[in-house]
Amino acid sequence: MILVAKIIMAAAALLVEQSQTPSIIVERKPCLGECPVYRFQVSASGGMFEGRRFTNVHGEQPFSITPKEWSTFQSALAPHRPQGTETITVGMRGADSLPRIMLQSR
Repeated sequence: MILVAKIIMAAAALLVEQSQTPSIIVERKPCLGECPVYRFQVSASGGMFEGRRFTNVHGEQPFSITPKEWSTFQSALAPHRPQGTETITVGMRGADSLPRIMLQSR
């Protein structure tokens, strides 16, 4: 019984640690044409790309990232990055001729 409790506590601590890991989510929404539609989430520990439409790869594809790549990516987005869990949306709502790009920081 004590072993089960320790396992549960360790799993809970890992979930809290993972939820506090900063990540960046970029999502490109559809347009009326053949714009690529995808979503990816990346953090210092790696990421997940999901190709939805008009991409070379479809479905979820995990990828790795080096600490230097993560730092470079964060620096490039820093001037545009939202605070906290705020979402920045570029483009118009709904399907139109311009795709929407969402940037979310967690």
